Amino acid sequence: MRELHDWYLKTSADGYVMFAAQVKHSDLHRGLADVWIEFESLWFLYHQDALDKSLVSAFDMMKVQECRKRGYYDIGFMDPDIINMNSILLSIEIDGSRVVVFDLKKKPIEEYQNLIDILQKAWARFLKKHIGLTDNPSALYIKMDFQIWRMKEDLIEPERVRAIQEALCEFLLDEVINPKGEFYADHRISVGQIYPNKGDHEDED
Repeated sequence: MRELHDWYLKTSADGYVMFAAQVKHSDLHRGLADVWIEFESLWFLYHQDALDKSLVSAFDMMKVQECRKRGYYDIGFMDPDIINMNSILLSIEIDGSRVVVFDLKKKPIEEYQNLIDILQKAWARFLKKHIGLTDNPSALYIKMDFQIWRMKEDLIEPERVRAIQEALCEFLLDEVINPKGEFYADHRISVGQIYPNKGDHEDED
């Protein structure tokens, strides 16, 4: 963390306000793109105050890389640039023939009827193709659920938060800022600077 902090202080002193991580389509499935990370968000990361969505994307990239190294390819990660607080989360439980809908806005189930109809048709085709896979070969049971008390019980320990914080800082330093990193983007064209020509003038002096 200290090394990233030193880089952040030096680079921000040169007039830069953000940097980029380059992602491929196979990383977050949104095409070749740059994820812009503002230096201000690093301050919040150090103080465990907030986590900007750009850092959530960086965390996703870190986990994508980790899964590839371990040979896990049947898992995906939600990109916060696509998934936002207006979205819902579906937990599909095949063994129990059940779908749990987590919705922050707690909309009535009738507003999801089109989605439910699609899920039921897909489930019917799934059962025909995979006979005997579930003990309850009937229509899906749809359950609406978003209980705040569960979030409180599932909060992780401070030590785990610290470990995630350190891992993310190390990832940014080794894989994003390091020119040899997998997600490195050339700072000469990807780092945001308040005074774009500042470095050029200083070099001339």
